[in-house]
Amino acid sequence: MKIKKYLAIIILGSCLSMMVFGCDSMHNIFSRDLNVKMMVENASGLHEGSIVYLVQPDSLTQIGTVGKIKATDRRDSVLYLKIKRDFREKIRDGALFMVNRPLLSVDPPSIVIDVLPKSSQNPPMDSGTIVNETSYAKYGLQLARNAMEDTYDTVMKKTEQFFDDMEDYFNVDVLNELLEELKQLSEKINTFTVQQKEHFEKEVLPKIREKVDEAMRQFNDDSRYREKRNQLKEEMDHLENTLQT
Repeated sequence: MKIKKYLAIIILGSCLSMMVFGCDSMHNIFSRDLNVKMMVENASGLHEGSIVYLVQPDSLTQIGTVGKIKATDRRDSVLYLKIKRDFREKIRDGALFMVNRPLLSVDPPSIVIDVLPKSSQNPPMDSGTIVNETSYAKYGLQLARNAMEDTYDTVMKKTEQFFDDMEDYFNVDVLNELLEELKQLSEKINTFTVQQKEHFEKEVLPKIREKVDEAMRQFNDDSRYREKRNQLKEEMDHLENTLQT
């Protein structure tokens, strides 16, 4: 008798939940797969069963399929993506969702998901999340921007550490390291954006000038290092000119 009461309570609770939250929410509660709604402007070529891929370091991995497709009043469409539970932890908030329509092959259109490095630390995406389509043009720009930022961050950290760790007393070995560092910086600065150059000039360049001036003073009275002093001045001039281009 008690069992029947418990069953009745469970059924009643499920019915109330369906009324309040809808069928989709109830499906998400009992499904361990990740269910995502993807808004796309053009669903042509896509159908139930179209493959969902995840961008991996060396390949694309099939992780799910398109469940159903619904048109909206705004003339776009909603794709109901079903991602296998084995991969749901890999899909993070901020991941990019794209429609891949190969131009030079007979492969059918598919969905491609990429979790960029800056999104990899975000929490896993929840079932029921609505995402917007990212165009491949925007995706390419994002990849380029991320690559630029990663390079910039690496250069900034390396430069700051180099000058923070450098001994106050300069010897020939340290002077050679300083010259090599200036050469590498000049090459890297060519890849910086205008904003990155401005930040570098404001935050890092004063440290470089301080160290270079210190080296010039220390070796000023020693004729043996005249060539090194000239090289140091040339590299510093080159670095500052690169920042202005």
